[in-house]
Amino acid sequence: FLCVALYWIGGSVLGRIPTNTHFRSSDGGVEIAVIHNGIHSEVVLPLVTAEVDWKEFLRGTPNLIDEVRNDPSESMQYGIFGWGNRRFYLETARWEDLKLTLAAEAFAGVGETAVHVEFLSWLPNGEASRRIRLSTMQYKLLCDAVRESFRTESKNAIRIRNAAYGSRDAFYEGVGHYHLFYNCNVWTGDILRRSGVQVGMWTPFPSSLFASLPETIDEEVAPK
Repeated sequence: FLCVALYWIGGSVLGRIPTNTHFRSSDGGVEIAVIHNGIHSEVVLPLVTAEVDWKEFLRGTPNLIDEVRNDPSESMQYGIFGWGNRRFYLETARWEDLKLTLAAEAFAGVGETAVHVEFLSWLPNGEASRRIRLSTMQYKLLCDAVRESFRTESKNAIRIRNAAYGSRDAFYEGVGHYHLFYNCNVWTGDILRRSGVQVGMWTPFPSSLFASLPETIDEEVAPK
């Protein structure tokens, strides 16, 4: 119990101690979002900008980016990028599928990692999201940090075949070590920190991740 309490206190306190306090949302640049579902956090990035073309990097994903649509008039313009333990990711499509043995193995650092990408036609906006505008340089740094989490072949991501939650997402081979002290939320905080975004020192929970993030910019970008 003491270890759990110390972990919770550490995450809650360190998440509220900001790094990159000089950060301000850029007047121009690239708009992104940080989202969470109460347990797991991810970043949402435009698939194509002048700086980065994720479609090319993810080209092993046929018929998803250009052809899957919410309706025939919409195309996939954004990708939700998340990182985690490969086996936990692939075997826990729903929280009802959660097995304590899988969670224990993941937190102990057992197994490989994977990157999950889901394709959207709009940038999320709501209570469980935070929209931030980065300068072009900050966005390049963020994308570099995300790309480093993919295992690559011929400079492209390696798709895990026959692995998806639905018709508009895909899994890719990941690199790095997932464990109790470097989980999906710490990963999200890490890549944001490396790009210069204000974020807490250590962010193991969505609450600690969002505690120091800049407030959402004013413009509405999501459909009503």
